[in-house]
Amino acid sequence: MNLIRLHFVFSFCFLLFFFCKCTTNESYSDENNLGFELINSGKPLKWTLYTNAANKVYSNFLDSTNKKTGNYSICISKIDSLPNCFEFFTNTVPAVLYGKTIKLSAYIKTQNVSEGYGGIWIRVEGTNGSIISFDNMNDKGVIGTSDWHKVSITVPYDSENSESIYFGGLLSGKGKVWFDDFTMQIDGKDYGTLKTNLRKKKINSFDSIYSQNVILNQTQINQLANICKVWGFLKYYHSNINSINYNWDFELLNALSEFTYCSNNTEVSNMLERMTDKLGKVNISVNTRAINDSSKTLLQPNYSNLFTEGNLSKSLINKLKEIKDNYQTNLDRKYIELGSAGNPVFKNELIYKKNSPDPSVRLLSLFRYWNMINYFYPYRNLSIKDWNSQLNEFIPIFLNASDKNSYTLSCLNLISKINDSHASIWNNKNLDSLKGLFVLPFQTSFVEGKLIVNGYLDSSNSNTSIKIGDIIENINKVNTDSLVKRFIPYTSGSNYEAILRELASSRGFLTRSNLNESILKLRRNEVSRIVTVRNLPIATVNQMSDFKNKNENRGYFLFENGIGYINTSRLNEMDLISIQTSFKMAKGIIFDLRCYPSTFMPYTYGLFLKKNKTPFALLTGPDLMLPGLIKVKSILKNGGLSVNQFEGDVVLLVNSITQSQAEFTTMALQSRKNTIVIGSQTAGADGDISSLVLPGDINTAISGLGVYYPDFTPTQGRGVKIDYVINPTIKGIQKGKDELLEFAFKIILN
Repeated sequence: MNLIRLHFVFSFCFLLFFFCKCTTNESYSDENNLGFELINSGKPLKWTLYTNAANKVYSNFLDSTNKKTGNYSICISKIDSLPNCFEFFTNTVPAVLYGKTIKLSAYIKTQNVSEGYGGIWIRVEGTNGSIISFDNMNDKGVIGTSDWHKVSITVPYDSENSESIYFGGLLSGKGKVWFDDFTMQIDGKDYGTLKTNLRKKKINSFDSIYSQNVILNQTQINQLANICKVWGFLKYYHSNINSINYNWDFELLNALSEFTYCSNNTEVSNMLERMTDKLGKVNISVNTRAINDSSKTLLQPNYSNLFTEGNLSKSLINKLKEIKDNYQTNLDRKYIELGSAGNPVFKNELIYKKNSPDPSVRLLSLFRYWNMINYFYPYRNLSIKDWNSQLNEFIPIFLNASDKNSYTLSCLNLISKINDSHASIWNNKNLDSLKGLFVLPFQTSFVEGKLIVNGYLDSSNSNTSIKIGDIIENINKVNTDSLVKRFIPYTSGSNYEAILRELASSRGFLTRSNLNESILKLRRNEVSRIVTVRNLPIATVNQMSDFKNKNENRGYFLFENGIGYINTSRLNEMDLISIQTSFKMAKGIIFDLRCYPSTFMPYTYGLFLKKNKTPFALLTGPDLMLPGLIKVKSILKNGGLSVNQFEGDVVLLVNSITQSQAEFTTMALQSRKNTIVIGSQTAGADGDISSLVLPGDINTAISGLGVYYPDFTPTQGRGVKIDYVINPTIKGIQKGKDELLEFAFKIILN
């Protein structure tokens, strides 16, 4: 049942975001029909009974036979033998009462509940659909068969910043559950009796003033940048931020509202000092300096101009220094922890569902991202150009991004500034629409600076007049070079080759549109012509297909010339056993890493290839002993004696598709003697991924660990070390040649 519960937590939370959203503009009423006695057309007023639509796995209905009191209860019943899921019903009331906690109770009755549980749930939402608190009885749900009995859950309630309270009943798994007589209490008092405790909706004056495009002067930009830096510093440094009921996002929104009443730098500093004082005093610590002096430190924290004399008031600077110098190293942090690999894990960040957030939430998005990168990105010294000035540049951009399209593009532009091929925006419907819901029917790539056709996404297009190697000069009457310049600011990549790779892929802007057809100007053999092609719906295309090596469907084989070939995107874990036997007498082995490996190879294949155990990489990452500190985590070694060890020549093929695990594998295998790397610059993005979430359904990521060669040569941006730089040519592609593979043959045979 634990696996079912775990699945349910995520599925339930996700579906509620989409199914439960209803208006919160209703006037306050104590007639919320919590006992289901008000009926209209056979349905309980104010309640929404969902049905697990397509498959009708559950029934969700009013029951007049089994009830605790009155005439009706609501019953959820598993009625189909299809795989278990869950069902629920919901009600909503406006969060118009003062208080600190909400207690939801109901009577429930169960029959043969198994492989899941029955229970009640509650979710409190704030600005822009942010989740303030949530409970669904996942850890204390009712199972088996039971008569009517009362169940309750209690959640924190931030009455100043809450807008809506959603609640109801649920069944996960098999069986039946009946529900009756819901009650809700705020601080122990019944919700329906608190008519005299109404609060007025708090208006954010910042949103009122900045709801239209505005022009900020440099002083205002600097002041907003200071708010960002102080808020972020306190978020990660102040020990009292860990209070479970203290929401730091809302403190920023309040600070932005108060900012509109500040007329000079002194008043902004005073406002920030009041925000700092809310957190109280920190305990005195003596161990920070010793930690900071560690010989393993690669990067010291960057506090920007927080402690620069004259930027903030002296009293505020002194308080911030006291917090920094007495950072508590022995606490679990509320908003950050390290994953099992040592990469940063950003947690407890509020979700703001509105895809066109208010001005204050747009700045919150910028400020959240800026501080995450400033304190925990392991490559901030290598790949970012002046992160402090980027903050000032993007403040007016985010403020004026007043619709969902401009906001999404602003986020994409910001994310591209860290120059990380792991960083983009994933699974965002609005971004998909901006790029285009259709894509050219063939694969493209940049060769010799030209956009060329190098494959077909749909076999039905392979017989058209478009040939492999054709140069695409313009798309829909716009020059290709102009399109590249237009879309580069919205394309993430650790280096220019990786950016071009993304632009030319089905994930990029270049080949996408919202048109069923595209008009192309193509050139072949110095002759240009205009053709019209029918585009493919992007939903039918595997957008990651370019990471799968299509040259060969097999994982490994011997060429006729006695050279072994390994397609790393087609391997499985057990192939190594056969490879050790099949390639024992091979003249050499070619590892094709122009793809994403399907199995983890650095250590297993290291044993197969390397006689001695030697270092091949070192890892760096954030150290929570002091936020902003980047340290050497470990030195990685592979190799060792092996019974079936291969001693011949090894060649590794790489290009811009070689990214992350493929680059890590290249580093591991090239640490062996008699191993040669040939190809072109790789993607330059290595290290376990850390996910980030920003308001407006912006899901992105960063390279969470730094990966270096043992001599501290970085791979981020640069890619792996290459012995022979070989680039494919347009003529070679037109003739169907694999020029890197041919060069590998020459190296091994000679």
